[in-house]
Amino acid sequence: MTRATEPEESILGMSMRKLPFVIMFLSALLAGNTLSAQPSRFFTTLKYTHVAGLQGWFACPSDPINVGWGHWFRGGSDIKNPDSLAIDVWPDTSELEPDEKCSTPFKLRSGQPAYLFSDQNPKTVARQFRWMQQYGLDGVAVQRFVSHLDGKSLQGHFDAVLRNVRVAAETYRRGFFIMYDGIEGDGRGHQERLAAAYGGRAYC
Repeated sequence: MTRATEPEESILGMSMRKLPFVIMFLSALLAGNTLSAQPSRFFTTLKYTHVAGLQGWFACPSDPINVGWGHWFRGGSDIKNPDSLAIDVWPDTSELEPDEKCSTPFKLRSGQPAYLFSDQNPKTVARQFRWMQQYGLDGVAVQRFVSHLDGKSLQGHFDAVLRNVRVAAETYRRGFFIMYDGIEGDGRGHQERLAAAYGGRAYC
């Protein structure tokens, strides 16, 4: 996406020191020469690119790494109660295949079952990247939190989502980078933790 060798580099007119999160830039995300039928394209800057945010925190109890109804319902609430929902708009799942749909106690106005989805499902994430390719979106900023680097279930969930993102990005020739939120001050206190998670390369 852009070079991680210059921590002071300006991004979209802002110094990296002023950003409230650490941005980890991953190289060669677009598969390069492995897609020889198409010209190689590697993002070297964020200028003139259209990037969306991807939080990847939606989950279902049936996921391989069970974190419950991640971000669909408020933790510990009764999922049969509409007031327990943590979302403002119900997602359109009409294009999802049966193995992507998570059943809920609710029905749509049409009387059809109301389904949700999980970002742990690689087919669902791949479809999102196909939409990005179709509508000219260049890539995504994948949001993560330093507090999730604890080896527990939430880290497992977000690691699974990140693997899905990488495969989908390579398949549909989109870019992505990781941004870490929840970092106080200049972030240097988290540098060793982040470096350990990413093979010794972290710039705060």
